[in-house]
Amino acid sequence: MNKNRLKIAILWLIFLVSLLSNSQVEAAEKSKSKLILVQHIAGVFIGPQASKDDDVKKKYGDGLYVLDEGHGGGRYFTDSKQSITLHTTIGVDNVIEEVELMKGVHLPPAIKDPKKSITQTLKTPPKIDKGLHLGMTESALLKQLGTPTRDKKQAGVRILEYEAMEEDDPRIALVYTATYTFSNGRLIKILLYDGE
Repeated sequence: MNKNRLKIAILWLIFLVSLLSNSQVEAAEKSKSKLILVQHIAGVFIGPQASKDDDVKKKYGDGLYVLDEGHGGGRYFTDSKQSITLHTTIGVDNVIEEVELMKGVHLPPAIKDPKKSITQTLKTPPKIDKGLHLGMTESALLKQLGTPTRDKKQAGVRILEYEAMEEDDPRIALVYTATYTFSNGRLIKILLYDGE
């Protein structure tokens, strides 16, 4: 009888250890899938719930349209004080696949009438996902988003890049890239992309 009890106790112990191991693996997988994704700037979304170009035009007007960007062109918008530039790139089916926010005015060099980019509805500071904002410090962004995929430094500029694929998270449409550019330790540009 004692041998049977010992066998049963050993089997229970093996069973409990396997349960513990499985729960540790599941916890590790869950923590791996908890990516911190920034998916909208100034009400323009990327990813599976991406804004369409018509949504952007309703919100900000036509802006300055440039044909030779993305699959369907790009639009540039500046606020009335011309302190920021919002840029969207139109992908397949008129879906926004890229949204970019920059400090200052940044328009393509061949533009003859930059006034077309001015819109009264782009407010400063614009609302950015996860409470990010232009002018924030590198350490504040790193604390909020964690370790980047890439960290480049060149001539006083630091660029942090975060990347993920659709297999990594259901909130990603295809290929996700978030690029944050800092000058003198302050955020001056955000580029969010989710496309091909």
